[in-house]
Amino acid sequence: ACGEGSYADNGVRYYSWSGTGHITNLLDPLDLPMTLTSAAFVGTDDPKNDGLVGRCSSHLGKVIRDNYHMNHLDEVNQTIGLTDLFETDPVVVFRNHANRLKQAGL
Repeated sequence: ACGEGSYADNGVRYYSWSGTGHITNLLDPLDLPMTLTSAAFVGTDDPKNDGLVGRCSSHLGKVIRDNYHMNHLDEVNQTIGLTDLFETDPVVVFRNHANRLKQAGL
């Protein structure tokens, strides 16, 4: 269990989400580099990662989810939107978060 950080500090609310996928779309030319960089986490205390950030290290504030089948670049919808066809679309993740912030009055 990774835990969560403070949900708010100095009036600022914190939320995070991340993935643990590497090869997410065979047409995405950046999936192979993400898989190679993920090897740096083998044998560490935080081996599950998105290719750049460990799963537990990604926890900041309220953790929405930390196991999307996305790599770090999918999480920000890089490479012309080539993501896993069977996972939540990153655009939907951002829309849901915008709604979450709106519901919280932020």
